[in-house]
Amino acid sequence: MARTVGHAEGTRTPDGSKTRAYQGHRDPGNGVWNLGSFSFQHCREYNCSTPEEADIHQLKRLRGQAEQLRQRTAFLGLEMTLLEELNGIDLANQAPLAALGQPGYPEWLKKARDMGLKGEEAVLWARVKSYWDPNLNGWNAPGLGNSESRIKHDQNRRLTAIARALGVYEQQVAAGKIPRSELEARG
Repeated sequence: MARTVGHAEGTRTPDGSKTRAYQGHRDPGNGVWNLGSFSFQHCREYNCSTPEEADIHQLKRLRGQAEQLRQRTAFLGLEMTLLEELNGIDLANQAPLAALGQPGYPEWLKKARDMGLKGEEAVLWARVKSYWDPNLNGWNAPGLGNSESRIKHDQNRRLTAIARALGVYEQQVAAGKIPRSELEARG
């Protein structure tokens, strides 16, 4: 999770190394100070001051959100691929309401598949649609200008980063640099 979501956040390289942004940076969307792999913004609430502490708090949140995503997709009769699940987790990290609202990423992913979309195409479509707010009858992504083209560009960038980091990770497993059991435990 830290490697793929962190790469989408710009805090990790595809091989999992930490970037300068890991130590802290201002969020370009809302200007709030971010820490750690997941660009955690809630250290005041959680009394954390280091990137490592921020990661501990956000990992706990993301594990719960990942379980919610799994339950909802199972309820819809879907089994997510690892890429689909990591993108749902990244979306929950970026915008919890987009991922877990009603409808959220699970419902949009199902609709994408029902429309015949597959792989990255389905993931991108579901990620973008997750920002549609039926109560507003419009986009709800103020950090992205509530613009479909800007949302799509950002979600494609994040999807590409996740796929890249996952690919490097799988290559490292295949080369024996990371034990296969670690990949299976996560997959």
